[in-house]
Amino acid sequence: MPRIGSHQVPARTLLLVGVDILGIVLALLIADAVRLPGVIVRNLHDGFFWFKVTLVTAVCWLALYFNDLYDFQVVRRRTNL
Repeated sequence: MPRIGSHQVPARTLLLVGVDILGIVLALLIADAVRLPGVIVRNLHDGFFWFKVTLVTAVCWLALYFNDLYDFQVVRRRTNL
């Protein structure tokens, strides 16, 4: 079990976080490519574009985290979910 600071974090939690972040980033890239098909190559080289992607990803991840989606004890109970 990996350690972050003084806390032990289950590997499946880290995997779930990684998959969620990857899914959010891919969804943003696909949405940008669909919305503006000719501009996606230019956006990939723009630092401000990546700042916006990072900001949106962080906000989405924090929303998932604060809603206890990474706490498997909460997610196991159907009434709490």
